Amino acid sequence: MKRRDSFPNFISEPSFLPKVVE
Repeated sequence: MKRRDSFPNFISEPSFLPKVVE
């Protein structure tokens, strides 16, 4: 459930972008 929320959340949270790249 956290993964599904992370996708849409990453769009609004710029902090998640760099986390996904790493």
